[in-house]
Amino acid sequence: FSAVADLQPRGGGGGGAMTPAERAKQMLDDILEKLPEMFVMMEIEERIDDRTPYTSVFLQECERMNGLIFEMRRSLLELDMGLKGDLSVSEAMETLMGALFADATPETWTACAWPSLRPLASWLTNFNARLNQLDEWQGNPMDIPKVTWISGLFNPQSFLTAIMQVTAQAQALELDKLTIYTEVSKKTDIADITAPSRDGAFVNGLSLEGARSSERQMMLSGWLIMIASLAFSYATPVDKMHPTRPLRSLFHPAVFISTLGQAAIHLGCMPVELN
Repeated sequence: FSAVADLQPRGGGGGGAMTPAERAKQMLDDILEKLPEMFVMMEIEERIDDRTPYTSVFLQECERMNGLIFEMRRSLLELDMGLKGDLSVSEAMETLMGALFADATPETWTACAWPSLRPLASWLTNFNARLNQLDEWQGNPMDIPKVTWISGLFNPQSFLTAIMQVTAQAQALELDKLTIYTEVSKKTDIADITAPSRDGAFVNGLSLEGARSSERQMMLSGWLIMIASLAFSYATPVDKMHPTRPLRSLFHPAVFISTLGQAAIHLGCMPVELN
């Protein structure tokens, strides 16, 4: 579809159709109006008494989000000045204008963001959802969210590492001998979770390819689907997994914790127990 869109005429045809410059101006005004201010990192850090692996993850996520917000605002304001005649229109401005006209995510934004194949409108919706999770966390930075939307992070793997680090510190275990273990929760509504877990973390946003989760077993399927509305991930020593959980009861699926629109990025395999 993007190839077809590139072939569409961009001139000022009849019928009152918008020119690329007019459409780009409309888009940038709308985005700038809704674009939030950057997180004030100094204020957030002042409210953190003890920096834990979890707080480190979310601080890094806020810093990454700040970099993205900065680039979005910088490029949009620059293009706005170019369209008003205050600056000469550069090649970078023309590229951004073309992306806004074609509902494509600008390359300079994706370079600061997460991998994605979404069109711009969908990308902005996803951007706002990710921003809301971080905004909720920074309101009380000493606690992790009751349920973490793990695929809504810039670096989902860092959150899984934080789970292992917290477990290693609490139980005096060797970090390199721990692995992440995931159980599909019987609860399907995030609202049912009233507090963060003490032994791991409740997460959502996991997907499976080639299988689906039922209450009793993993069923074969040809689609990439959500593994569950809710899952519980925690760290456990590798050498303790097999005696307590026979191999026949463990399924090692390709678990995706970050997605490219409808495609997926395989960032890790996490054992999932079969009931």
